[in-house]
Amino acid sequence: MRLSGIGSQSEVACVILEPTGEISVLRRGTPLERDMFHGVRGMEHLRGLFASDE
Repeated sequence: MRLSGIGSQSEVACVILEPTGEISVLRRGTPLERDMFHGVRGMEHLRGLFASDE
C-alpha cells in the first residue's frame, strides 16, 4: 500500500489480488464502476463503493 501512496488504512476502499499475482489498491472516495469487478470473488462485500450504489 505504501507504493500506492497510501498513508492510512482509512484511505483504502479495497485491496484486490489480481490473477497475475499483483495487488490493486483502490482508494476510498474514488467512484468505482461495477463492471470493473466482474469475476472478482467477494464482490458482494463491496456494497456502497460503486457509483451506481449512491
